[in-house]
Amino acid sequence: MAAKKEIKKEEKRRKPKISLAANILLIIGLVILAANGILILVMQSWIIDTMKATLGSSISPVLLTTLGVIWLILALLAGTANFRINKTASREWSWFLFVLAIIILISGRIESGILILLSSIIYLSKTKTEKEKEKLPSKGIAIAGLVVNLILPGLGTIVFRRNDIGIIQLVCSILGILFSFSLVGILIGLPLFLAMWVWALVVGIKRLKKASK
Repeated sequence: MAAKKEIKKEEKRRKPKISLAANILLIIGLVILAANGILILVMQSWIIDTMKATLGSSISPVLLTTLGVIWLILALLAGTANFRINKTASREWSWFLFVLAIIILISGRIESGILILLSSIIYLSKTKTEKEKEKLPSKGIAIAGLVVNLILPGLGTIVFRRNDIGIIQLVCSILGILFSFSLVGILIGLPLFLAMWVWALVVGIKRLKKASK
């Protein structure tokens, strides 16, 4: 009995720590995404009539059904990924969640996509390996990376050999730029780009300080 208790205690110690912030962000994103998927399936007639009355144009019921089903499937996949991350602290599932967030953004659910994207970024930062933490660039590379990050956030971080964070910063920066081309999108795109720019700048300064030691 004593041996079993010790084994259980050891398993609890080894169990990956759950990020509360990432969980809250993801749950909010999932609720919004699933709710929109259900509403678009249940209220098709009202949506079509409203579009005809306000915009003077119609939308295919098949398209609405497809969109609703896609959102529900994406919500289910993101929920599954979140469960697996919290259970195993798997970096692969964290990347899978990141990709899902990008797909959700492309599908038109901006608010859910950003929340789940932030959640995946937190998970990725929590699941860094010791090997990745120890990678230090030379002073020359650190300076070059910092300068590149000032121009396009994330690209310089990749120069630092921090490919995981660099890809996140780069993708989010490009999304921010693309969103900023529309009047509505700039409300999301500009803050997203600025957030990535500041993050990349902080990473660059930290790397330069470590390389200078």
